[in-house]
Amino acid sequence: MARLLSVLFVGVMFLSCSRSDGGRARTVRESLDLWTFSSLGTMVFDSVPLEDLRGVHLAGAGLLNRDVLVSGTVDAMGSEGTYIVLTDASARMLVDTTRLSAAGFSRESLRGRRLIIHGEVKSGEKGHIYLMANALRRG
Repeated sequence: MARLLSVLFVGVMFLSCSRSDGGRARTVRESLDLWTFSSLGTMVFDSVPLEDLRGVHLAGAGLLNRDVLVSGTVDAMGSEGTYIVLTDASARMLVDTTRLSAAGFSRESLRGRRLIIHGEVKSGEKGHIYLMANALRRG
């Protein structure tokens, strides 16, 4: 039990040093939620809605810079592992995974797998909506 608590403490302190896209430092609370989501599949403090990909596309500007959970199958991946294309029954979405590369997450094993991704809704060139992944979990 003591080892689990020490691993949890070190993980939270490591994650609390990370930064979001805008350069804003994540709070310890946000970092703990991301860690528990990727490890256990649940969040301690916040409740982030599970959206289908079509709903995220249609909501567009209404969800910009907000956290959402999306679920789908990995359809394609970038050669450098910086993005994946997630597909569900309703749509496809580009997911930027550059925040996850520092954690050493192996993307080669993800092709064709079902994932649940916690991320921020962003707007790219020409207003195309994409997701900036904060954490992911096989699901």
